[in-house]
Amino acid sequence: MRTDSDTIYALPLDEARTLFADYLDGEPDAIVLVVSTGSLPETARAAFDSSFERLGWGLCTFLSWPEGLDDAGALFMAIEGLDPCLLVIAEAGAAQLAESAYRQRIPFCSPFRLNCRDCCAFEDFAGMLQDPAQKQRAWAALKALPHRA
Repeated sequence: MRTDSDTIYALPLDEARTLFADYLDGEPDAIVLVVSTGSLPETARAAFDSSFERLGWGLCTFLSWPEGLDDAGALFMAIEGLDPCLLVIAEAGAAQLAESAYRQRIPFCSPFRLNCRDCCAFEDFAGMLQDPAQKQRAWAALKALPHRA
């Protein structure tokens, strides 16, 4: 999600970064976007960063959508403006809003495509980290996404 030139992608990216700056955290030039309603616990953020570094994608940008802001159009604008190569939806609230935004069912714990973008979604990624079997299930879902060389 970097802008090094005046391409057709630079303006929407800069606009999205400006409009949604209060909700963005993590690596600003990341090509992986993790979306949640509210802020993810540090353990979940670290697990995503670690996982995607091992898969060759690098660190993540985190979009912490405000709880109670049920504006699917704005979420759509944020995601499409940031234009990540890989999108992860970290919990059920964000998945519900994404379903409305994209008018597509969001499956949990399996890779899928959303607007030509590789994705993975979880009902409660942070909660899955508390149970060894669920943690392995989450890791398997992330490993099923394309790897980057």
